[in-house]
Amino acid sequence: AAIVIQSVVRQFLATKRVATLRTKKQREADVLQQRQTAATTIQAHVRRYQQQKLFKRILMAVVTLQSAARMRHARLAVQTRRRQQQHHMRQTHAATIIQAALRGFAQRKSFIQAQRAILIVQSAVRRFLAIRTVSHLQAARVAEERRYKSAAILIQATFRGYVQRQNYLDAQTQIIVVQSVARRWLARRLLLKLEEEQHQTRAFAATVIQAHVRGHQQRRVFTQTMQNIVRIQASARRWLCCRRLAQQQSSAMTIQAMYRAHRQRQQFQHDRAMIISVQSIVRRWLALRRVEEVRQEQAAATQGTAHLDTAAVKIQAWYRALRTRKTMAARLKEIFLKVQKLNAAVDERMKIGNRTESALQLLLTHKQLTFVLKAVQNLDVTSNLSRRCCEKLVAHRAIPILFELIRSCNRSKPHMAVLHHSLNIIQHLLDCKATKDAVLHDSELMFLSAELIQSYRDKGDVLLQATKLFAACCKCEAFKQQAASDEQLLKRLDGVIQLTERKLKTSSSSTGTARPALKRVDNMTKRQRKPADVTHQALQRLKTVYGKLVPSA
Repeated sequence: AAIVIQSVVRQFLATKRVATLRTKKQREADVLQQRQTAATTIQAHVRRYQQQKLFKRILMAVVTLQSAARMRHARLAVQTRRRQQQHHMRQTHAATIIQAALRGFAQRKSFIQAQRAILIVQSAVRRFLAIRTVSHLQAARVAEERRYKSAAILIQATFRGYVQRQNYLDAQTQIIVVQSVARRWLARRLLLKLEEEQHQTRAFAATVIQAHVRGHQQRRVFTQTMQNIVRIQASARRWLCCRRLAQQQSSAMTIQAMYRAHRQRQQFQHDRAMIISVQSIVRRWLALRRVEEVRQEQAAATQGTAHLDTAAVKIQAWYRALRTRKTMAARLKEIFLKVQKLNAAVDERMKIGNRTESALQLLLTHKQLTFVLKAVQNLDVTSNLSRRCCEKLVAHRAIPILFELIRSCNRSKPHMAVLHHSLNIIQHLLDCKATKDAVLHDSELMFLSAELIQSYRDKGDVLLQATKLFAACCKCEAFKQQAASDEQLLKRLDGVIQLTERKLKTSSSSTGTARPALKRVDNMTKRQRKPADVTHQALQRLKTVYGKLVPSA
């Protein structure tokens, strides 16, 4: 009991230190995440403000160029007659090309959204200018104006019908090309005026690019710093885990040495007691023989001294019993005081009942592997030591959760640890008479153990545990008949037996060593057992169960 309590206390202290370190790390990570989120939000607002300001400036320039192009187009329409349509098309083409060049400098996505409204305004303004020009020249040029008006109306009707019939994307592309040509011709005249603005724009763009480059450099430095911090943390955690493992190994070796010394002392005391008993018998026999010789020499004198032998034997027995009680009383009192001291110093949370409650809560509520592993470890210990803990597991319906947990395990080390502890818990529930019927309520355990036998046939420990569970299920007559009638299950078990035998023969022939007897393997400890020995024992147990299911085998 003292050894178990010591191990539990050390485990609790180690768990508390790990929880403190994890809490501290989580707080630091939350603070860092908040800072990163704030920095990202500020950057997004600054970039949005810069893009909006740049878009407004480009839009004002576009509007100015559009107004100049429209004014030029109106003057040329009044001065020219026959070449009005051709000149108008050239101006529209040039204006579209200039618009494409300038708007290509800005964000194209924002411009495409505003383009529909601009085109509608352009068509309305051009129509208004054409009507006003016609009204001014109507008095002097009635005949020509009517003809131009009819032609303009006809062109407008034809163009609008063409726009409605054709795809919007094709019309948009043609209009942009025409506008860019006109705007390029007009932009050449305004090039000198725009050079200063372009220089300022370039300086602003260079400033923006520098800011982005510096931000990228700072982010890269920050990422490298975080990677270095993570590496340092991983090294520190690895060093701490190695140190804790070394301490645990040292403590385990110390406990083992103390336990072995205790066993040797008990063996020595037992041998000593046996030797003393033999010596007392021999001495008694010698004394009796000597007394018999004396009786033969002095037959008359020894008639009154026969009771002395019996008195001497009783005195010897009383004396040895008194000496044994005096010797063992001090040790028993010392052990009793140690147990009382440990019980008084133990934490309330480390008691078996409280550990069972906390482990059940973790198992039923948490899905993280660390908490699940801790829960099954505690349940493995408590279910082995207490019958009430087994009953609590059944009352809280933890058996289906354990079955589901076993099915979800893979071959990684944490999952294998969870699998071992879960199988131990089920074995403890089967060993307890009060919970055995609840575990064997249906055939789920039998098929689950068969799946484990097939899936982990190369893992000796898991194969041995699964074989024990399958053998316990087959002790029930109903499950035995069900398994014997399931051909698919019997075929899987036969395949596992054949594969395992072939593997053991291959390993035996490669190493050149004979397989030890099964009785000797059972007497070995976990440190003395080899994986092949455990697999051999599991195979022998599986053969026995399979022979009961299939008598002809």
